[in-house]
Amino acid sequence: MLDNEPLLEGESRLYCSSVYHLVRLNGLGSDYVLPLYDLSMRVGHESGRFFARMTEIAPYLSCGRNQLYNAAARLVESGFWECLVEMRGKATEYRPLSHEDWVTAHSDAVCCKKAAMPWDGEEQDPLGKQLYAVTGGAKFWSQHLKGWRRKSGLTDDQIVARAKEFMDTAGSASSTKGSGFHMRLGAFICKKL
Repeated sequence: MLDNEPLLEGESRLYCSSVYHLVRLNGLGSDYVLPLYDLSMRVGHESGRFFARMTEIAPYLSCGRNQLYNAAARLVESGFWECLVEMRGKATEYRPLSHEDWVTAHSDAVCCKKAAMPWDGEEQDPLGKQLYAVTGGAKFWSQHLKGWRRKSGLTDDQIVARAKEFMDTAGSASSTKGSGFHMRLGAFICKKL
């Protein structure tokens, strides 16, 4: 059963995905829904066909086949799998649906909404996104990035490498929040080697 209590708009920092919906499934087998769905998407999404031989999949997912039969039932109930062929004594054939296909097939789907950010309408600097990942979530303004490029004379890849080096040494011991982090990082990036 899908317990799809939507987040209020603006509560999520992430875009909606199948994970948002599948973690809300409950009942027998719900603990194995995500790994089974992930496997079905990797194996059968491109072809649109997934042959579920639970006796072969169970050792791979380190569980019992009955847990997988129950997880498969949850996936069918939720609509993330469509049963194509079911014959006694043979592997059941399913069509795994991506989140986009699932939303299209389920007009009543309630997805979470990503919170709007002030910079959503602006073109994003790829260096800012890379540094966000390297620093564990620090946000960078375009004027910082332009200044670091100009002062350091480094390429974006070199700036990212210096940021990783900073985080491995001085940066990991300090918070990326609050005052001083951007100044320390900028000084490290722009220092002459």
